[in-house]
Amino acid sequence: MSWPDRAGRPYFPEGFEKFDCLVASGRLTANPGQRLIFVATDRSSREFMDGQRNVLEVGTEAPPGIATHGLFGKEISPGGALQWASPSARLEIPNKPVMPARALKLELWPMPISGNEFLVKINGREIYKGVVPAGPLSFPLDQFAGDETLVVELDTNAVTHFPGDPRDLGFAIRELSVRR
Repeated sequence: MSWPDRAGRPYFPEGFEKFDCLVASGRLTANPGQRLIFVATDRSSREFMDGQRNVLEVGTEAPPGIATHGLFGKEISPGGALQWASPSARLEIPNKPVMPARALKLELWPMPISGNEFLVKINGREIYKGVVPAGPLSFPLDQFAGDETLVVELDTNAVTHFPGDPRDLGFAIRELSVRR
């Protein structure tokens, strides 16, 4: 974050790139040689990285430190929380190779959608290609244990529109979590 100078331009004090600490609410790692001061109130992602929790839910509402693309906000339905995604969604989940995530669990809501094909990729590798899953799926992550980030891509082959909803919807996520 920068702060403005008197003219309103971003101001960075001399030597800012050499600061030994980084204060952040949306990052889980600091630059080499820096210490991270994590100020987010939701600490679930930090606790997962530190080994204090064994499950991190990222699908119904991405916690701080999880970069997302193609996801809409959390919604509450009579059956629980969900998050709609566009036909293509992407999440970047930090992974700690000394305590890596070992499984990815995915469950979609049984909503009427236009697509009939579904694709799941992790770090560019296809791990599922088939019909839109009607039940929960679990994928082992052992082949990604040494990776510092798990880039999860979810795709379906059609756009769904509901009356009165202008969004291009692909699928509704009930659960997307990483587990040790």
